[in-house]
Amino acid sequence: MTIIVGIPKVWGAAPSWSVQPKVCIVENLGDTCEMALTLNFQNLQPGTYCYYQDQTRLSCWSGTAQQNTLVIRFNEDTVLYLKSENGTVILSHEMDIKARASKKQVRRVRQPWSLF
Repeated sequence: MTIIVGIPKVWGAAPSWSVQPKVCIVENLGDTCEMALTLNFQNLQPGTYCYYQDQTRLSCWSGTAQQNTLVIRFNEDTVLYLKSENGTVILSHEMDIKARASKKQVRRVRQPWSLF
């Protein structure tokens, strides 16, 4: 009897990705954010894939990429999709936008002056 010692191979593992950066920071809410994303893929089968931002197709590529870059622009929270050539959603990732300046005004609870 032969025993093979080693790392077991994972068959049929689900594809996954990591998207960096995860958040875009703008000066004011409503400003357009432009960012270059670095996408790292795991367990992605060879094929033709397309990137979508919400319902808009951005670009397509073929092959077995382990890492890719993509430039996107948005001015409100959006979702990035990776779809197969037949339109099936393979992966998705929510992209958040944060503003440094808030349009909310802070109301003082106490008056800035005193009689005593």
